[in-house]
Amino acid sequence: MPEVPDNVPIYISSDFADADADSGDDSAASSSTVKAPSSRESLLEDRSASTWQPYLPTQAPEGRAEAIGGRGLVENATAAESLSPTGIASPNLSAFGLPSNRNTLILLALAAANLFAFGVWAGFYLIPHEPINSSLKPNLPNFFADPSMSEHSAVNLIAVVAAKANPSVVTIDIKFAQALLSENGSSRVIPPAEASGLIVRSDGYILTNSHVIHRDSDIKVTLNDKRVFAARLVGRDDFSDLAVVKIDATALPVLKFADSKTVKPGDWAIAIGSPLGFDHTLTVGVISAINRSLSDFKNRVGLIQHDAALNLGNSGGPLLNINGEVIGINTAVRSQAVCIGFATPSDVAAEVARRLISDGQIPRAYLGVYMEDIDPERTRSLTLPSHPVAVKISRLASGGPAEKAGMKAGDIISKINGIAVKSKREVRELTQASKPGDRVNIVVQRQSQSLPITVVIGDLSKESPEF
Repeated sequence: MPEVPDNVPIYISSDFADADADSGDDSAASSSTVKAPSSRESLLEDRSASTWQPYLPTQAPEGRAEAIGGRGLVENATAAESLSPTGIASPNLSAFGLPSNRNTLILLALAAANLFAFGVWAGFYLIPHEPINSSLKPNLPNFFADPSMSEHSAVNLIAVVAAKANPSVVTIDIKFAQALLSENGSSRVIPPAEASGLIVRSDGYILTNSHVIHRDSDIKVTLNDKRVFAARLVGRDDFSDLAVVKIDATALPVLKFADSKTVKPGDWAIAIGSPLGFDHTLTVGVISAINRSLSDFKNRVGLIQHDAALNLGNSGGPLLNINGEVIGINTAVRSQAVCIGFATPSDVAAEVARRLISDGQIPRAYLGVYMEDIDPERTRSLTLPSHPVAVKISRLASGGPAEKAGMKAGDIISKINGIAVKSKREVRELTQASKPGDRVNIVVQRQSQSLPITVVIGDLSKESPEF
């Protein structure tokens, strides 16, 4: 390392006058603008040689030399740049030209940390990421808040359906003409009945249930606008438990029939009717199951099960989807149960209505039996079509084809025309494939015996069964 000549003195801060740095003396500030040689000359003139001592590089601590890379102070260019115009190192700068004040270093460290945190935040929030969907998020988007929804997206859709459907729903009052004899011989008139109906043609044709309409009944229809009309029976189909009546009116509102094959469990179910005298009552539920069958004689078609509340008077009223379309005609409710209702599918209802309006009747194969599905141990009744069950005759229609052929209550139907049957649904499908007047071979099990019986199929529309 080159040595510094002895005749080049290096001065320390003690060589200057003892001016207070914080006094704000302007003389101190002005002295900093004087060139270094002039400063040295003034100092040499004011002081004798015995009052100052040069600070030679050979006297510097080893740590000072290491701090600037092992080179002499005079040789180091960076150290030279850090000197003030007076030739003295600035008290706030290190030998490398960087701030040496501790507070300044802390501020720089904090600034660097903030920049790092900002970079992390920007990378996480500003750079696009794949969205994460979770069913556990409590603030999932509201379906009805989507601006792309229909014009009714912000209102209650059920109310919209009700407003749309109510004008097509009617109340039917039935007064029976005949009287019944009680057990003590006195006569009494059957009290008036009330049902619901659906306008299916604008010229006054109304669809309702067959079990509430009798041929000798006095029928009155009340529209949604409170107009009352006398009605006549057009035709009835006990197989589907549907009937059509006619009033003399025009320009009546009608509803669209939906395809009932698209109905599935979980869909909305909206029932409108006149239960217990409360006309145009709306109840809401969901579709519980499809293709259900009941154990009694009527309702032979596969029914829609739902949990919209039904009561006496709902019979014949429509079952609607969330679009206000007809998916069924309410026809039955399970007794001693809560919210187990059944509706005839819209496809069946539409076809029956067309045929009754055009022909007045629908020829149906008629066996004349009540059937019940039971499991092999006869422990419970089942309605699932895929479950293997036996078909029990619970009772027969008096004077019907089955009774005339010799069948009895308690018989188990095992075969029809040589085909094994395990549910009443299969029995109905096979008998409905026949026409009135056809002979059908049936095998029943009675007291561990297998008995073949031949039944002449009747016509349901002409038999007028009591049930």
